[in-house]
Amino acid sequence: MSNFLNRSSLASVCVEPGRINALFIEYSYSTKMHDFIISQSISIHLCLNLRGRILKKALLVIDVQNGMFQEGNVVYKGDRLLQNLKNLITQARSNKTPIFYIQHNAPAGKPLEYGTNGWEIHPEIFPNTQDVIIQKTTPDSFFNTTLDEELKKQGIEHLVIAGIQTEACVDTTCRRAFSMEYKVTLASDTHSTWDSQDITAQQIINHHNGVLRWFAEVHPSKDIAFIR
Repeated sequence: MSNFLNRSSLASVCVEPGRINALFIEYSYSTKMHDFIISQSISIHLCLNLRGRILKKALLVIDVQNGMFQEGNVVYKGDRLLQNLKNLITQARSNKTPIFYIQHNAPAGKPLEYGTNGWEIHPEIFPNTQDVIIQKTTPDSFFNTTLDEELKKQGIEHLVIAGIQTEACVDTTCRRAFSMEYKVTLASDTHSTWDSQDITAQQIINHHNGVLRWFAEVHPSKDIAFIR
């Protein structure tokens, strides 16, 4: 590992007490490490502690349910969101990274009403039997749920967060995870929302990608690596 870190491909290391917070490695060629190939012109972001141990990751997919894709009121750039999520999920599964689906239980009459078709997780990213589904009733994925307990059972220290809704459940869960001392990475192109009365969905996304840097590393999904 040390020989790898000392290569000229290392761009930057930001240290915080007790861990290397952001290891940013960018390659313009292909190289092999621990039986995986880093292909030409991509960058990866890893989180290690000061002993060089990679923190165990999980992918957290928040509220990507059918009700968010209703005809005439589809979440902003919904197709791109689903494609980026599928790419992250495929990579996570191929590297045996745990995946946690957060499913919102809304009251009667709401798009995510419990037990309805709108409440179901979107079929394009439907969980496998080994994935964990956590149900919630507030924007905070940890509040009155078993999420923290389930993460600790698997030794998870680093959460990669994606899903819906940017300024509600995604924002709240990022902040709560940080306050609970998880390392947090937000996939900057893999969360979404709707236009508000005052600003566009894209403006909301851009704003939160900036603000949430206080609580998370914020990277495009293509730069997020799940490594065994």
